[in-house]
Amino acid sequence: MSEQIGVAIRNAAAQFESISDSARLDAEVLLAECLQKSRSYLYSWPEKTLSEPDWLCFQDLIKQRMKPTPVAYLLGHREFYSLNFMTTPAALVPRPETELLVDLSLQLCAHLD
Repeated sequence: MSEQIGVAIRNAAAQFESISDSARLDAEVLLAECLQKSRSYLYSWPEKTLSEPDWLCFQDLIKQRMKPTPVAYLLGHREFYSLNFMTTPAALVPRPETELLVDLSLQLCAHLD
């Protein structure tokens, strides 16, 4: 059973609400990964029906996300400070607050000169 892109995102986001503060973003990123497309593609083609392999890929990622496995581990990478880092369960996933700490540290270092 396949779904349209927009419906698939809404359904996944509803499932993620209990485990994520960014449920819709999680759904979009995971579906974009399965489709090997950008998130803007999802907005451009919400009525497009997913192929069976893409739908199955998305269902698998949804199940893993609900465990809850971090999105960065499911994708195998995460952007941090405009750099793309490989991620595995052996390393902590950078959080947005970590970028703030880097910014504050850089400001402090600039004042030491």
